[in-house]
Amino acid sequence: MGQSLLSLGYGLRTETRDRPVSVRYRGLRLGQSLLSLGYGLRTETRDRPVSVRYRGLRLGQSLLSSVFLVMPMRPVDTHCHVQLEKFDEDREAVIARALESLEWIVVIGDDLESSEAAVNLVRERVFASVGVHPYRPELVTEDAIARMRAMATRNGVVAIGEIGLDYYKYNTAPREAQHAAFRAQLDLAVELNLPVVIHNRDAEEDIAAFLDEYAPRLPGGIMHCFSGDADYAARCVAWGFHVSFAGNVTFPKAAPLREAAAAVPLERLLVETDSPYLAPQAVRGKRCEPAYARYTAEALAALKGISFDDFCERTTRNACELFRIALPQS
Repeated sequence: MGQSLLSLGYGLRTETRDRPVSVRYRGLRLGQSLLSLGYGLRTETRDRPVSVRYRGLRLGQSLLSSVFLVMPMRPVDTHCHVQLEKFDEDREAVIARALESLEWIVVIGDDLESSEAAVNLVRERVFASVGVHPYRPELVTEDAIARMRAMATRNGVVAIGEIGLDYYKYNTAPREAQHAAFRAQLDLAVELNLPVVIHNRDAEEDIAAFLDEYAPRLPGGIMHCFSGDADYAARCVAWGFHVSFAGNVTFPKAAPLREAAAAVPLERLLVETDSPYLAPQAVRGKRCEPAYARYTAEALAALKGISFDDFCERTTRNACELFRIALPQS
């Protein structure tokens, strides 16, 4: 039977342009190599691997492959804050629960310390983003930009953010200072060719002015925890951005937000938790955590009129393409 004996399993391979994004395999292979148990996920950013995992039963190279089932993709949480104090007592358990039900998560920084903490959590299937929230624009000095630049080049850092503008009444940071901090971090994202994670609260038109200028030079971005209407969502899509929805889209009084979500093309839609905030309706009142992304994904799948598996396959691919993370493969 030549070099190998038998391969029995299932697989999924997707591609974008000239490079494979995902290959997934699970089953039985017999051949040259020794026995290995596991289930594989290989993630990459640009030209370097970030993580590899494998689960299943495999023996060697295969001569014959019988594909009988595609393992459905799971959701991802594109925005969580598990480095914050609210998770100090059970952080590792929270991450473990997340990775039982999700493909991977992105831990988002909102100042220099939380960005450093996010980067320190990077591991297999846990990624990070670094940035300074518009609540603290005074932190964005030349030295801070240098620190963010150094952090952003570390393994597993996939974006600059959370950055943006916040004009809500409780934010006392001067708008001019917010603008300067936002511009400095957008410049850093352009320099490093990284996508951005945008925070917007009551600042739609000023953010639009910045993105009209910067979006053509950025490799994409996310309008995180989207709170606008369908027209503003369409503007985000026109900038080449993705629109991400958190647990508040499931709230009973969030009909206008669901209308906006319904209008976003599936290929531009993402899911997040923004944990520890905004727990979905099914678990409302509890501290939110990344594993709860599933509730939001289920609600959005129903809103789109497609199966949960189809929704996750598309939105997980969206996130992987944006962040340059390869989908699971053996």
